[in-house]
Amino acid sequence: MGRNSERGSCVSANPGTPTCTAQNHRRAPHIRDLEHRLSQLLGRQAFERSGLDAASNTAALQAQIDRQHQIVLDLTQALEERDEELAAARETNRRLMTELNRISAVRYEPEGAH
Repeated sequence: MGRNSERGSCVSANPGTPTCTAQNHRRAPHIRDLEHRLSQLLGRQAFERSGLDAASNTAALQAQIDRQHQIVLDLTQALEERDEELAAARETNRRLMTELNRISAVRYEPEGAH
């Protein structure tokens, strides 16, 4: 009952009395500690609610990076395949044009050119 009676006496008594001053000095570090802890908890809560929490976002971001990387690999492979197909089509076109030109030259060769 000693602490409660001390607490009550400072509330009802003049706060400038030596007893109240001593109580205030004893409580000040505890109050600062509680304020600091409350500040840390509120800061952590605000950070988590902001969506910037690295711990919760890292896995999701890494998964998204992995998906995007796979898309890049797939598109690169598709582009390489199309480049190969285009090169083959161009080569076939060159051969056909060469053959067509050869046939045309033989067909339209003047009669005395043989």
